[in-house]
Amino acid sequence: MLELPFDIMSHILKFLPVRDLLRFRCLSKSYCSLIDSRDFINYHLSQSNNLNTNRSLIIAQSFYKHKNLKSSTKIYSMNLDSAYPHLVEYDQPLSVYSESLPHNTIPDYDYKDQLQNNFSIVGSCNGLIAFYHPEHGMLLWNPSTKKQQNLPDFWGLHEVIGSVYLLIHGFGYDPVSDDYKVIRVWKIISGRRKELRVMVYSVKHNSRRTIEEDFPYDVMSRCSTLVGSYLHWIVTKPDDCRWIVAFNMEDEKFHKVPSPDLKYEDYGLMELAAVGGCLSMCMDARRDSLLEIWVMKEYGMRDSWIRIVSVDKANFSRYTPSRVKLIGCSKTGDKLLFDVEGYELWEYDLQKEEEKEETSQHSQNHIYRWKQCSPYKHVRGTEKWKQRLSNKRVRRIEMLKGKLIIWEYSFICVRSLVPVNLHVD
Repeated sequence: MLELPFDIMSHILKFLPVRDLLRFRCLSKSYCSLIDSRDFINYHLSQSNNLNTNRSLIIAQSFYKHKNLKSSTKIYSMNLDSAYPHLVEYDQPLSVYSESLPHNTIPDYDYKDQLQNNFSIVGSCNGLIAFYHPEHGMLLWNPSTKKQQNLPDFWGLHEVIGSVYLLIHGFGYDPVSDDYKVIRVWKIISGRRKELRVMVYSVKHNSRRTIEEDFPYDVMSRCSTLVGSYLHWIVTKPDDCRWIVAFNMEDEKFHKVPSPDLKYEDYGLMELAAVGGCLSMCMDARRDSLLEIWVMKEYGMRDSWIRIVSVDKANFSRYTPSRVKLIGCSKTGDKLLFDVEGYELWEYDLQKEEEKEETSQHSQNHIYRWKQCSPYKHVRGTEKWKQRLSNKRVRRIEMLKGKLIIWEYSFICVRSLVPVNLHVD
């Protein structure tokens, strides 16, 4: 049997999923060396991002009991490349209760900040997930390779617990320095003392630094949204004006991002998401319980915001849900995935009624050609139209047969070989 040249075989390997690549490491020393090399890892990750493949939906739920020092974290994944996706629980739990844990593992103070009280996802980037655990601190984890690494207690949390007024965090990648970074921002109010801290931790250099940055906002959501090398939050000012603020992982500076030109008093809950590499905004219109999805096609350009979805939230459930969160989109960008109330997943088909020729071209080029949707006011009050919309475009995804789970976090994570030990020697 003829063997393929090694360079051709390495080209073929970059299209394979991580699970198969981990198995092929056992074929020979040369294959193991290739698959473990930084060049191949980056090549495989770039291929996955370009083709929008090797993606998993991650769902995390946690339970915590302070008295017995017990914590239980369950994390599920769903292969979005599968024709019949379903949830699978990770067989290796992130944390287990151990009687050998000393009582001072969890400091003795009032739990005024939920972040210190429970498991918390800080962010996800390039297949790595940064999270905080009350017993183990901050960790970096690759769920595909099942590797994890503890990060040092670089925040000095014990000094500020009980006086934290504002706290946001995020995790992302700086392509200039080839470094993964964790950011945390908090305002400290203790008596008459007010202080702002912006701290950045470098995974590559295993070091932290405090940067001088002004952050005169209140945040609507503490979790960040990563698009490219920018972390984003929706914030407000004392005049109730809403903004999108971004943190550049490269120069470590905050700046404003233009938002859709709308009357924001007409909208309630607003959340950011990354869809097809674009920044998007999921908005609850106060009128008629409408849900609107806006996408910024060209980053930083206000005029590039377009509304791609406008639908009655009642289509997602038997009862009108109070919270519908956009998670992401399908491989070809023709379907949107929604988290409804933290216990249901729904799919919205953007091109159900489009011509087949256009849809076929869209799929081949892997280009997200978002289109401005028709104003919903043209169909308001048309109950038959709403029913047809529900039947044709909206579908509930069956996750676990006959089992109900409730989760705190849901997001899309690419499956990669990126190592968790990125320290410079």
